[in-house]
Amino acid sequence: MTPRERIISLFQGKEVDQIPWAAYAELLPRGQVERELRGKGCALIRGVSVYDTELSKVELFEKQIWENNENMLLRVYRTRYCQKLHEGI
Repeated sequence: MTPRERIISLFQGKEVDQIPWAAYAELLPRGQVERELRGKGCALIRGVSVYDTELSKVELFEKQIWENNENMLLRVYRTRYCQKLHEGI
């Protein structure tokens, strides 16, 4: 069974050939360690949003900038009442 099949079978109450285990992909270092864990049967969980956000009457402006040798995403939300600045990676 693949790691994915093990996890799905477990949730369906079916038998699995070995205990499934998983890790969040963004928490694992890329490269050799990730490949070794996947080779040992580790499933990678990737974050996927289960909902969508809709901003009514809001303009969103995004700009990528470099600050202190880091790539940052600058977001500006504009409404007719105010302007909010949000910085994120």
